[in-house]
Amino acid sequence: MNLKPICREARITVPSSSANVGPGFDCWCFGLASPELTLTYRPREDGEIIVEERSGGRVRRSDGSRHAGGKALSYFLDSIGLEGRGADLLYLDQGYPVGKGLGRSGAEAVGAIAGAAAVYGLRLTRDELVFFAGFGEPGADPGNGKPGHLDNASGSANGRFNIVAASPRTGDVRVFVYDVPRSLGVALGFSSFEKTGGTEAMRKVLEEPVSKSDYVNTLGWVSAATAGLVSGNVDQFLEFMWDVFHESRRADAGGYGGFDSKGFFGLKKQLYDDFGVVLNVSGAGPNLLFLYDKGNARRWEKQKNTSFIKAFGSVVEEFFKQKRIGLNVKAGAVARGGGYDCMVKRYGLGRLRVDSLEKRIA
Repeated sequence: MNLKPICREARITVPSSSANVGPGFDCWCFGLASPELTLTYRPREDGEIIVEERSGGRVRRSDGSRHAGGKALSYFLDSIGLEGRGADLLYLDQGYPVGKGLGRSGAEAVGAIAGAAAVYGLRLTRDELVFFAGFGEPGADPGNGKPGHLDNASGSANGRFNIVAASPRTGDVRVFVYDVPRSLGVALGFSSFEKTGGTEAMRKVLEEPVSKSDYVNTLGWVSAATAGLVSGNVDQFLEFMWDVFHESRRADAGGYGGFDSKGFFGLKKQLYDDFGVVLNVSGAGPNLLFLYDKGNARRWEKQKNTSFIKAFGSVVEEFFKQKRIGLNVKAGAVARGGGYDCMVKRYGLGRLRVDSLEKRIA
């Protein structure tokens, strides 16, 4: 296909994400306002995909074939008939860790696809952007046209709250995006623990069957929590944020540090009972996501005359300190948009300059 760039470069800002949220597991994801990364995409005619990452004064260069953004971009360019094209991918961030449960690979892939779409003037749907970004994620099978897990990619593409589901009729993956209530509070826990084996190792411990009672209970929790969030009932959302599938198994496997599920779930219960705070492990960990009602937090601060986040954060930090793990709890926020929104705002949707993306990815 003789498709020419319509601009010399494109710059896309992409938020981080928190997936595996409570009972929603791979089907739910929040886009997070911080940390974030910015990608500058410059097209190349020699077919090379060269990646440069700049983070906190450090510079790393790599071949795109070993990088999430490069892998996703290679599949995307081939899929739309741009075989033989390449790109320089420059990623800039001020402290976006790799392998800590904040969806770094998904953000990299979203940035690369959105950047290519902007440079070549391609109009993508949100679903298409997430689909192609999935080829930079673990579990992707490009030979059979199957992306890896799409939860983090959805959060980085769209910000906000995302539900990812494959249609039982067609098999097509759909992403449903919802604004979150302004009263939903967010904080992040940054852990010093270094998990071994990465995300894939943490997924292997989930292969054992799920009991009927756990399956039925989880369906109820997911339904009630989703209804609460999208209807603006934050208290209902928080009440049903409980998991018996992934966090317990990963904790027992030592995936979050030197403690098992009994100790960890004791901490989760204490935070909810004492502060109304829901504790989740972000992605495969070890970083943490805390959710709470801002109204309740303000009333608590007025009564106690101290910082709400500092108060519950000190409880969590002490728990991890006893396990010889450093943890720093900081205020956070849900991103109001993602890489897709940045692409549209800065470059417009462009014009669909291929016959049909749907035919090419079928």
